[in-house]
Amino acid sequence: MITKTSKLAAIIPMKPLEFTKTRLGGLFDSSQRTALSLGMLKVVVDAVSNSKIDKVWIVGGDNAIKQIATELNSEWYEDAGRDLNDSLAQSFQLALDSGLIPIYLPADLPFLKPADLEGLVRASHQGQKLTLSPANRDGGTNAIIVPSNSSFSPILGLDSFKRHSRQAEELNLPMGTYNSPGLGLDLDTVEDLKVYEKMEPDLLNRLTGGVDLFP
Repeated sequence: MITKTSKLAAIIPMKPLEFTKTRLGGLFDSSQRTALSLGMLKVVVDAVSNSKIDKVWIVGGDNAIKQIATELNSEWYEDAGRDLNDSLAQSFQLALDSGLIPIYLPADLPFLKPADLEGLVRASHQGQKLTLSPANRDGGTNAIIVPSNSSFSPILGLDSFKRHSRQAEELNLPMGTYNSPGLGLDLDTVEDLKVYEKMEPDLLNRLTGGVDLFP
């Protein structure tokens, strides 16, 4: 189990709900994408809340996201960044200034479990080592643990795992990686959904609480 040697804060960025999962727009309308996005957010927050991570920060979104954060016993912060990476960098610094070790997590990990997070934190030596989890599909990064006294900056986007690894090498930062299904499988595209429904035929029902996305 994770020991309590470091205080940890999971940082989950969110967009306003009308802009979530737009790559699924050919399959679902806005209200359906909202139901799916909120379902995945709840999965991620639930996994964090049942791990040994101390805090959950939801950053950005809209008033609906702010309300959901309250319902999920999470802290909500306004997005003051120019873009995702700037927002995340500001959140990392706020956590570090508060004596917390920040953990970036995306809100679209439908299979995330507490055990995935506990393994991630163990790999980071309880938050003392920069640790990344790669996305299985697009070369992205689905988790980042940033130790204190680090000048590491997030550069999420295409092939970000390679770019994050290169940055760590340039900064001479010891870096670990952690792979698990729950952290590796994010849901962005129709193809993702087709693959995941083969893995779990009842996936959409689980994520949306019974909302029928195919009436």
